[in-house]
Amino acid sequence: MRSRRMRHDALLQLIDQVYAAAETPRHWDRFLLSLAESVNGRGALLLQHDLAASGAINIGVRLDPLATGGRTLGPMVVATDAMLIGRAGPEWTEYFTDVAVQNDATRLMTVIVEQGGGTTSVLTVFCGERDAPFEPHDQQVVAALVPHVQRALQINQRISRAQHEHATAMVGLDAAPCAVFLVTADARVVMANRRGSAMLADNDGLSDDGSRLQAADRRESKRLHDLCAAVSAIGPGRVRHPGGVVAVTGRSSERPPLQVLVAPAPIVDPPGSRDRGMTAVVFVSDPSDVRGPSEALLRQSYGLTVAESHVAARIAVGWSLAEIAAARGSALETVRRQNKQILAKTGARHRSELVRLLATAVLTADPLRTPRG
Repeated sequence: MRSRRMRHDALLQLIDQVYAAAETPRHWDRFLLSLAESVNGRGALLLQHDLAASGAINIGVRLDPLATGGRTLGPMVVATDAMLIGRAGPEWTEYFTDVAVQNDATRLMTVIVEQGGGTTSVLTVFCGERDAPFEPHDQQVVAALVPHVQRALQINQRISRAQHEHATAMVGLDAAPCAVFLVTADARVVMANRRGSAMLADNDGLSDDGSRLQAADRRESKRLHDLCAAVSAIGPGRVRHPGGVVAVTGRSSERPPLQVLVAPAPIVDPPGSRDRGMTAVVFVSDPSDVRGPSEALLRQSYGLTVAESHVAARIAVGWSLAEIAAARGSALETVRRQNKQILAKTGARHRSELVRLLATAVLTADPLRTPRG
């Protein structure tokens, strides 16, 4: 018979595995396997149902997931099968027939790790009828782990929420009508939206040398770096520099200067915990990069046809009807008729109102180069 004694360092190892799983959910199975082996169990199961967030963790090792019924026990109480399901009653017969025999799990220890606010988490360890029953010492081991499992699940939920918020924020940044860079006080780029990444790859006026955001002109670079440092500093009463603008020249093909706005990033409490040192936001607009509203968005929002959305996207950036007709190879009268249909579907009374309406569209498509000049 295997020893039931558990050394202190083995318990610490289990606790380490719990917090490793908090950061990386795929490590839960390693913790459950170690837990089952430490108390001579055949398998273990962790169930977490978060009804408020419509999410759940269901992880088991050496045993298919199952749901146990029977008597209700309070949170943090480590119960055995004898406490949870009376072996003489009908609950035991149903459990024994449908679950225990099929999974060789006639003996178990289970505990409600957390319950409340729409969330219920249950940790269970199993063994078979031919195995020795769980002893009080095994219950003590599980009980010692419960607070750590509870905390690990909470950490995991916070990480999941943070990852979701980050992904949502990146969708918003990618939809912005300009390049956006989140930078440190020394102008090191921590994050860039899709247009920002494309702008750096283009290396036309702005670049990233691997250490900081750079302008082609040395004086413009110094102005940019000084503004990033200024908005990152927090003075008495948390007063911060409002930021400023830099015109970045030195571009190819006589393209107009980039318009760069440096602004302070929001303060995160406590101040020392600001994520990855992001203290400034840099917005960069390229006057030569004229973008129209997404044609797919126009079709979904106003019920435009493919041809109408194509015409509307160009009206939004100042193309004349004659220019649109020439670019499409269509008759001018056809484009005029499509313009009237667009006005009727969007509810705009005239062309200038239509342009203002279309300018509010958030999602943008590929650059639309004006055919003039």
